[in-house]
Amino acid sequence: MKQFIFKPLFLALSLTLVLSSCSSDDDFVDTETPPTNEDGDNNNDDDNDDDNSQGIYDLGFIVANEGNFGSPNASVSYISADLENLENNIFTNANAGETVGDVLNSIAFDGDYAFLVVNNSNKVLVVNRYSFELEATLTQDIDLPRFAAAENGKLYISNSGSQSIAIYNTNDFSFESSIALDKSVEQLEIDNGYLYVQNAAFNTGNEITVINLNNNQVETTLTVGDGLNSIDAENGVLYALSAEGIATISTTSNNLTGTINFTEGFTGGTKLDVENNEIYFISGSKIYNYAISATELTDTPLMDTQVNDESWFLGYGFAVENDKIFYSNVNGFTANSEVYVYNLEGNLEKTLTTGIGANNFYFND
Repeated sequence: MKQFIFKPLFLALSLTLVLSSCSSDDDFVDTETPPTNEDGDNNNDDDNDDDNSQGIYDLGFIVANEGNFGSPNASVSYISADLENLENNIFTNANAGETVGDVLNSIAFDGDYAFLVVNNSNKVLVVNRYSFELEATLTQDIDLPRFAAAENGKLYISNSGSQSIAIYNTNDFSFESSIALDKSVEQLEIDNGYLYVQNAAFNTGNEITVINLNNNQVETTLTVGDGLNSIDAENGVLYALSAEGIATISTTSNNLTGTINFTEGFTGGTKLDVENNEIYFISGSKIYNYAISATELTDTPLMDTQVNDESWFLGYGFAVENDKIFYSNVNGFTANSEVYVYNLEGNLEKTLTTGIGANNFYFND
C-alpha cells in the first residue's frame, strides 16, 4: 500500500513539545518572521526581479536548520542571492503553520521539487522548491533518513535505521523498492549512472558502495582512507575526504585514481565541498581551499572564522554555493544560528540569523 500524504489536506496538530538536552523550540524560533532587508523593510519584492525567476524562493539560498533533537522545531530559511533579504520559517509560512518536524538533516532538489529529509520524524517532505508549499509526505520504508539524491524520475533516500536505500518515483511519489546494504549509509552522490553511498558515519568507516542505477544492483565496494566523513562528485570524479586525505575515484571506471594526502602534523578536516575545480573543507573554525590539481594538503587555511564552541558544534554547517562560502555558528544549540557568508577570497560579506542548528546551504536555481 502506498504510504504518502498529499496536500491540500492540512490537519490541525496538537503538539506536545519534548524537552531536549539543548533547549525548547519556544525559546528561540519565531514562526512569524517576515523577510527583512538592511533598510528594515519587511518585504522581498525585489528578490525575484530576474526574468528567469520561477517563484518567491527561486534564485536564492536555502538554509536547512535541523532544530533540537527530540523537538519538532526544525525549520527552513531563505536568503536572497544578493544577501539583502532573509526570511525564516518559509515552510511553516507556506503551509498554514505546519512544522517541518524533528531534525531536518538535509535537503535534495530535483525538477520543481525540494525533498526535506527529516531524520527523527521518519519522513521526507516533498515541496515545490519555488513556493515551499507541501506536495507530499513520504513515510514508507523511511527509517531515520539521512540524505537523498534524485535522477531520471527516481528519488534515493539513505536510511540509517534500516541501513538501506529507499527508492521512490518522483512523478507520483510512490514507493518502488528498497536496497538493503546492512552497513552504515550516509551521504549520496549520483554521477554517470551510478549511486555512490558513503558507508561511514561519525568519522568511522572507510567504504563507498557503488550501485548501478540501470538495475539497482551493487556494482562494487570501494575502500578509501579510514575516518571517511564526506564525499562529493564533480566532472566525472568522486572525491572522498577521510582522516588520511582525499581519495579520487573515476565515476566512469569506478577505480581509485589517486590520493591527496595531508602533510605531516595536519589532523585533517570535514565537510568536503568541490566547486569549480576547487576543493574546500573545514577543520574546526578554519576554512581550507585547494586546487583540484594539488598534490598535498597543507595546514594553511584560507581563513579562520574565529568561532568558539565545543568541538562537535564547530563548523556544524558549511557549504560553498554560487561563489559564496557559508559557515554557521550554532551557539551550542541553545540559540538561533548565526550564518557567516564570505566571498571566495575569505572576506566576510554578511552575518545573518537563521533557525536552530543551521547545518547546510543550497542555491535554489
